[in-house]
Amino acid sequence: MGIRFIAVGATVFHHSGANWLSSQPWAPKILANSALHAQMALGFFFVLSGFILQTLYRGRLSENGAWRGYGVSRVARIYPVYLIGVLLMAPAYAVVAWGALPQFVLVQCWATLGNTWEWQNWNPPAWMLSVEFFFYLCFPLLCGLVERAPRYLLFAGVAMVALFAIVTGSVDPPTEMQRFPWMNYLPLPVLRLPEFFAGMLLAEWQARRGIRALPIPPELSLLVFVIVLGRDSFGLQAACAVILATLVILGLVNAPRAPFTRLMNTRAFMLLGAASYALYIIHEPVNFALRAIASGRSLLMLQYPIDLALSIAILFLVETPARKWINARFAIIGKRRQNDAMPAVSAVSAATF
Repeated sequence: MGIRFIAVGATVFHHSGANWLSSQPWAPKILANSALHAQMALGFFFVLSGFILQTLYRGRLSENGAWRGYGVSRVARIYPVYLIGVLLMAPAYAVVAWGALPQFVLVQCWATLGNTWEWQNWNPPAWMLSVEFFFYLCFPLLCGLVERAPRYLLFAGVAMVALFAIVTGSVDPPTEMQRFPWMNYLPLPVLRLPEFFAGMLLAEWQARRGIRALPIPPELSLLVFVIVLGRDSFGLQAACAVILATLVILGLVNAPRAPFTRLMNTRAFMLLGAASYALYIIHEPVNFALRAIASGRSLLMLQYPIDLALSIAILFLVETPARKWINARFAIIGKRRQNDAMPAVSAVSAATF
């Protein structure tokens, strides 16, 4: 989906340009506020991830060897580029301590929000990948439940997630102190799991419903989404943003001929969408490198073209080849194990009959 590039691009600008834009007298307030509040829509990625995985693996995890194939494909999808981001940030954050190790197995954000374990996260945006990795482990167990759920439970589940987000503020940007004391004792992935689960529920509903137009076109949902982020801060802003982002996803799926959908499906946006993961991972290392080279802001305007060019290069030179190699390599290993097991299976069958 090309929409991923827009979401990631907004996140990149939030991290590196939002404060500058908001200080410019010529900048429209709605644009400046949208940049400042872009982090409130990060739940969009969790919902989209659940939606995509349920769509891809619905009805497939019961097949022989499916769980193993799923696990390999997920590692191949995220880990090579993730590792590049961690290593590129090592000069800025590397400290010889045990707290640096958890990030190499993607568990650095699994401690409770009020933890004192001092686990390090060298590449700050990687917190989302640590959370996402937890979702990947939960998905095979949740997928079958969602597939068997009655239609009314799909709606009820999404409604409960929305209510949970509104009441608790769980989709707000992570902070040391949450809205309710009990939330401080929950690991961050557990706190954000409802968003991923909502995406799965919506994907199951969509699969049963088929592609049919919704009353709200994706363009309208996106416009309201921008208006919500463009407002001054208010209590339910993050929850509203995630709900509207979810409507954008459903709108794109159910309106394939809408102008915005067609734009997102052009070759250019499909390429940018494919490169958006690398863009998300490497934008902080690029920003750090430019600041180290030039203490002022003279080179910082170069970060965006560098980010874009480097992310596309990583897509073609690292991400895609590494994913193909890992999947192919483990497929060969799996076939070998299966072939090795065949004589034993045959012997048991012969003895049985």
